[in-house]
Amino acid sequence: MGVTWNLIGALFNQGSAFAINIIIARLLGRTLFGEYSIILSTLMTISLIAQVSTGITATRYLAEFRVRDPDRAGRILGLCTIVSAATGALAVIILCSLAPWLSDHILKAPHLSLSLQIGGGFLFFAVINGYQIGALSGLENFKNLAKAGLCNSCLMVPLCSLGAWNWGINGALTGLAISGMVNWLIHQHFLKEASRAQGIFPSYHELGRERRALTNFVLPAALSGLISMPALWLANVFLVRSPNGYNEMAMYSAAMNIRTLILLLPRNINNVSCSILNYQKGLVNENEYRRTYWINLIITSVLVLAGGIVVYFAGQRILGLFGKSFEEASPVLLILLLSGFIEIVAISLYQVMQTKKMMWLTLFGVAIPNHVTLVILAYLIAPHLGAMGLAWAYTAGWAIALLSISVVVRRTGVTL
Repeated sequence: MGVTWNLIGALFNQGSAFAINIIIARLLGRTLFGEYSIILSTLMTISLIAQVSTGITATRYLAEFRVRDPDRAGRILGLCTIVSAATGALAVIILCSLAPWLSDHILKAPHLSLSLQIGGGFLFFAVINGYQIGALSGLENFKNLAKAGLCNSCLMVPLCSLGAWNWGINGALTGLAISGMVNWLIHQHFLKEASRAQGIFPSYHELGRERRALTNFVLPAALSGLISMPALWLANVFLVRSPNGYNEMAMYSAAMNIRTLILLLPRNINNVSCSILNYQKGLVNENEYRRTYWINLIITSVLVLAGGIVVYFAGQRILGLFGKSFEEASPVLLILLLSGFIEIVAISLYQVMQTKKMMWLTLFGVAIPNHVTLVILAYLIAPHLGAMGLAWAYTAGWAIALLSISVVVRRTGVTL
């Protein structure tokens, strides 16, 4: 049931984001949609850095200790609450201060300064929502996550659509900020309810006892995010600064939206599997751990292959939903589908490293090689090949990550 509810919630969240992107692309046209896409990329990059991995930390430790050690689970919950609120507020301050410089010198579009500042409202709630979603996943409260996704979709789509219709990009971003605030309130209610039901109460005392969790898991995971998200954003910046960059960004974003839908089910199965694996590890149930791991790897790989085949034949028509001019992004979509398969296999294999707390190895052996490859190739080929060049750079980065993860996992001896 966990997979089902998690998928329902993700369908509402990702489906609404997909619908909003189509609506904005049709209302504003390709160039303005490209501008909206780079702003959203900037906001998501900053939000994921500001989360400092509180989402994955909450999932990891609540799943393992919610039964075995509720007091420690409460301390982790309290720690994530404090950190996400503080870093979220700091991120908004920094964004609003640097918006004129970012828009003028980096994005080469000074008129986007106000849009970045309006996006600060969305940014703050995105940081906190990330931790709340991770905590609810760790508590295996997927049913309420699905309910929250439904509520968010019903609010976000009309707000962003009406905002874009009346005030363009700034209106759409205002809609995102309002829906983010409501989503935070809903998640907070469900998290309080779920944690109390399992005898877990957020604790803000003796947080120093979690030093090992901070140094062995949170710090390397946060550093991985500090590398990965700026790398993805920088690769996008190389694209928008190229000739006809915002049009190319629009095509890349449309293809990436379709890729995201294809990976929706495999990713959510991975999320549920991650929580189960950590739970089984906490119970020291090695046989069930191995069985869950391999079943997840096989199912997610088959699903992304099947989805890729469907889109291979229907991709041009799906791209046409964004507008007739987007159909020429079909080659970009095919490259991104290849990267999607590589990514899902890599993430499924990576769960061994996550559950065994190999976070420093993840940082130096996976995250850095992956994203250094992406940035270098994007710098070299995106200005010449446009969206297709960025898609190839993205694919090469994940291929390097898969190779690194495969070597590590093989050495752990996790077999059927």
